[in-house]
Amino acid sequence: MRKNLATIVLMASALLIVLLLIFHLRQTSKEKVLSQFNENQLLSVQRVARPIERYLGSRSQDLRWLAFIASQQADDRDRIAVAIRSNFNRLKMTSVQEVSLLNEKGTVVYSTTAGAKGKNHSQADFFSWARNPGNRGAVRMWYEKTEGPRRPVTAGSPVPPRIEIFLATPLYRESNAGDHQQPGGKFAGALMFMIDLEQVIAERSPSLTPETKFHKLWIMERSGTLLVHSGHPEMVMRDIRKRDQTCNECHTSFDYIETILGKAEGTIEYQIRGKPKKVAAFTSMSFEKISWVIVMNSPLDEVTAFESKNFRNTLFLLGAVVFLLGLGFVITYSNYRQKLASEMEVTRLRETQAMLEALRESEEKYRTLFESSRDAIMILVPPSWRITAANPATVEMFEAGDESTFTTLGSAAFSPEFQPDGRPSSGKAAEIIQTAMTNGSHFFDWTHRRLGGEPFPATVLLTRMEIGGQALLQVTVHDVTKQKQADKQLQDTLESLRKAVGTTIQVIASTVEARDPYTAGHQIRSAALARTIATEIGLSQDKIDGIWMAGSIHDIGKISIPAEILSKPTKLSDIEFALIKEHARKGYEMLKDVESPLPLAEIVYQHHELMDGSGYPRNLKGEEILIEARILTVADVVEAMASDRPYRPGLGIDAALNEIEKNRGIFYDVAAADACLRLFREKGYKLEGIEYKQ
Repeated sequence: MRKNLATIVLMASALLIVLLLIFHLRQTSKEKVLSQFNENQLLSVQRVARPIERYLGSRSQDLRWLAFIASQQADDRDRIAVAIRSNFNRLKMTSVQEVSLLNEKGTVVYSTTAGAKGKNHSQADFFSWARNPGNRGAVRMWYEKTEGPRRPVTAGSPVPPRIEIFLATPLYRESNAGDHQQPGGKFAGALMFMIDLEQVIAERSPSLTPETKFHKLWIMERSGTLLVHSGHPEMVMRDIRKRDQTCNECHTSFDYIETILGKAEGTIEYQIRGKPKKVAAFTSMSFEKISWVIVMNSPLDEVTAFESKNFRNTLFLLGAVVFLLGLGFVITYSNYRQKLASEMEVTRLRETQAMLEALRESEEKYRTLFESSRDAIMILVPPSWRITAANPATVEMFEAGDESTFTTLGSAAFSPEFQPDGRPSSGKAAEIIQTAMTNGSHFFDWTHRRLGGEPFPATVLLTRMEIGGQALLQVTVHDVTKQKQADKQLQDTLESLRKAVGTTIQVIASTVEARDPYTAGHQIRSAALARTIATEIGLSQDKIDGIWMAGSIHDIGKISIPAEILSKPTKLSDIEFALIKEHARKGYEMLKDVESPLPLAEIVYQHHELMDGSGYPRNLKGEEILIEARILTVADVVEAMASDRPYRPGLGIDAALNEIEKNRGIFYDVAAADACLRLFREKGYKLEGIEYKQ
């Protein structure tokens, strides 16, 4: 009973899921069809708007060209008429219905339409516009509704009124001076094209069929003036926003009109009382200073009816597929039950055979790697962790003679009693093995011993493995004796280079101080103090070394300064002090091409810069100054104030420290100043060769 109930619940759940899926498919299909339809409608209305826009631009160019010809012959109207007639045959093929020439008084003096000659347009807005010199070369468009017999678009539909478009441009009589025309000229009238809007739309909108050319198309000015609408001919050339009682009887809302006029392009649904919903696709079209909105509408029920029919067909096909699948399932299920047992047995046998083959291939690959490896590889077996296998590289590395000798002696014979850290090899090895078994692997440094008793350094990788359900350890040993020897040789070479550089620095420092006996030892004492401050702050060893080297020769630029200025016992003149201030730049010039990973030249260049930008020679400030130079500045000031100078005796260490404390954070780096004060006042640092008063 419970089994039957569970089956019913399962079937009901499956049916509910199918119904929900069908509903989802219906909604998705409907949304997709509507979205695609809206996109297509928008493309269609764009295909109507763009050709009209290009057409008006082309006729504007034609009008300007014909006006240019007329302006050259403004004194000979017969020649102008000949030029108009010669171009009119071509213009008629582009829907230009009439070309008229107006004189300076607004009277039509020539027209391709006989009845238009003699009409006066002097009071028209366009003619007042044309007389404005600022509009010379411009084109103005306007349109008029004309009456007359017109053919209905469809049987029984109202006859749409005829909308004529007019394009006009001013004419100016060019003045001649010698052989050259002069710009400017006198107003000579206007040239005007008349265009049939219906013909333009019909010839340049191939997406509209003859039956729907005006049935589904509106054209409005952005201001709201309706230019084309076959359903409401009485509204043509009226503001669509100015509605009467009949409009309210048909429309429930005019929001869609405001949306169309307010946006550049898009689609919107709307409905008229008693009629199905429609979808309006609209886009903008601009010409000169006029903006139109082109609208195409289509009944929404045509789209939804197509979608519903399509969905019913899909649903029918889905039902047929489900029925056939169910029938096929019932037929095949009985055969499946019969074949299942035999297929499972065949599969098991094949999997067993494939597993054995993969194991054999894996063993062959491992054996190849094991035998050909240049590193020593051993297999340790618990619980005693005895060696059960060793590759040829192991025998060679440990000088064991052969594999059996190695496995017989055991791993303990190939390690010294104690490791370099003083711990017994046996106890340390037990801990490392436990770590590798827990974590799966462990990499470490180890000191091994060859069979002859010679110890050698190595790196060891322990890897946990399982073979046949048993946990093992693979030991990979890499002899790093040559690497260690190379590292030691490199360190020895670097130490020799460091000593050579130090000696060179000392020679340079001695050369500088030989020219200034009053400051003998100044550079070395400043460098020593700067190095101690850098150590106190916690800078890296590379920066500390750079401070020491740069500090030892930071006054190297004084070589270029006359000795009599350096040792002058009286106050320096402005020129002499300016020469002294040049020593930082001179030092930089001497050191800038020295190959060094340390910024020695820049430290020397900046050692007289101050944090507030008042230093020299570049008025750097704050973080623009290297930390090494900021530290050297503090050390240089302390040593200089505490030591004797040619023009004064030493001021003492207390005065120097007071200077640092007073201008901490103004002239001097806060961290460097604090470290300097701490060294002298708390840690008893002393400058070598300076007498301290009690």
